[in-house]
Amino acid sequence: MFVRFGILGNAAVIAGGKWNLLGHFNLLRTRVFPLRWPEMGILLRLEGDHREIGRHTLRVDFVNETGERLTGADALEFQLNEPSVPGFPIDFVIGIKVANLDIPGPGNYDFVVRVDDTYLDSIPLYVRALEEPPQN
Repeated sequence: MFVRFGILGNAAVIAGGKWNLLGHFNLLRTRVFPLRWPEMGILLRLEGDHREIGRHTLRVDFVNETGERLTGADALEFQLNEPSVPGFPIDFVIGIKVANLDIPGPGNYDFVVRVDDTYLDSIPLYVRALEEPPQN
């Protein structure tokens, strides 16, 4: 199994049977730390092969540059099924809401994606400090 894509945005919503990502970013800039980011969404697509059809556990953790887990949602059980269209990839697509994300300071962070306790990929989030505006 592998991550076909993992994208950060303002929100990931489902409408009309299709997932939509509102906005897209991977960089946050602020003058204030620690930072609490009110809400974002992750649009994630996993693909597998016929040997992986069945139940799995997805975990997405927010980690700092050294790999220390800062937070993460509860593990999610999901089912990988045969595609309804022959020849189409076996996939699982999900939108994950991330609310009130605490970011301690500037740096390079990742949302680490694991399935069945196996690392698949990470989605980067870069956080930078804005300089104070010049005083007149």
